[in-house]
Amino acid sequence: MKKTFTIILLTMLLGITVKAQWVSTYGLVSGKTIECMASNGTNIFAGTNNSGIYLSTDNGASWNAVNSGLTSLEIFSIYIDGTNIFACTYDGIFLSTNNGGTWTPKNSGISQPEANSVTKLGTNLFLATSYDYICKSTNNASTWTSITNGLPVYPLVNIITVGTTLYVGIYMSSDAVYKSTDNGATWSPASSGLILPDVPKLVSSGTNVYAGAVGAGAYMTTDNGSNWFPINSGVACGSVYSMLVYNSNIYVGGATGCLSMTNVSPNVWSSVNTGLPSSNISALVVCGSYMFAGTEGSGVYKRPLSELAGIEETNQNNMNIYPSVASNFINIELSESTSLEGSTIGIYDMQGRFILQQPIQQQKTEMDISTFTNGLYVVRLTTPEGIAVRKFIKE
Repeated sequence: MKKTFTIILLTMLLGITVKAQWVSTYGLVSGKTIECMASNGTNIFAGTNNSGIYLSTDNGASWNAVNSGLTSLEIFSIYIDGTNIFACTYDGIFLSTNNGGTWTPKNSGISQPEANSVTKLGTNLFLATSYDYICKSTNNASTWTSITNGLPVYPLVNIITVGTTLYVGIYMSSDAVYKSTDNGATWSPASSGLILPDVPKLVSSGTNVYAGAVGAGAYMTTDNGSNWFPINSGVACGSVYSMLVYNSNIYVGGATGCLSMTNVSPNVWSSVNTGLPSSNISALVVCGSYMFAGTEGSGVYKRPLSELAGIEETNQNNMNIYPSVASNFINIELSESTSLEGSTIGIYDMQGRFILQQPIQQQKTEMDISTFTNGLYVVRLTTPEGIAVRKFIKE
């Protein structure tokens, strides 16, 4: 008891503050390079570059290797469909129906089975391979048939389903993303405005699709891939190694421990990497009340979602905007305690496009919005005290 009291007293005297941050899960994944992660209920799967798959059932407190039946320990992606767990590996695709206890190869019909990514549309599975074709299965991976109609001759590295549309990311192609709207029968480019010099990462939220790559930053499309625009303003991560959409938040993992998020508009970002090592953030997943980050060479880290949920809106009581629906002008009023020196106002549309930014020189400012297109807008106030976010409608 005396020892505990002494520690508390020293902490108070020295002014030590324990801040919320990421912490390592240690265990068997410590020091490993994590290529991919997936979760199902309380189960977290981590695929590595040369050690196979690890499973945690206790929020990362412990990890166990689950590699029985795998002939390759190089895991490119993990996809979970109910009780079916698919692992894409250098030796093709494997299926586990007992939570990773055993794995069975499912490569019948695949001529060169280096599997990169798998997704499901309706009752059909679609597999992206390194050998220039997509494979389709109508019987839960028992057999596959190849599809090449419209696809270029480059490795296919990432495939996702958005509604009834399939998107595939293609390595080193002039068109980095292709899509299919007819259940994979035909494919067409969907890359206007998209510049990805490396392996594309693809994620989605509703009908919005996000893409990123090493050396390229992040992009977004809101019109089914017809047009893409960069959403990199304010993102510290110039390279994208991983992406995650959870609820309304977008997370981008980058090089040397960089991790950024936005929860209002894709061009309003905050860094959320305190506690992460200076390693590339190669995988992101949510399980229960935690987010987990896989790294290159430093294993897996975790952080409570409650610490991430409101980071962007750190000071919500110092700004008022009126009217909330306006045609020509809006008034932005700050509290008397708000510091004006170094404060700025930025306005973004809901596609994340930057509209304007200006310094704040007085407690009340009138802004002309008469030339804005009708729609919903985000106002971001940045002050020495923190950040506040508000929305208004231009009609």
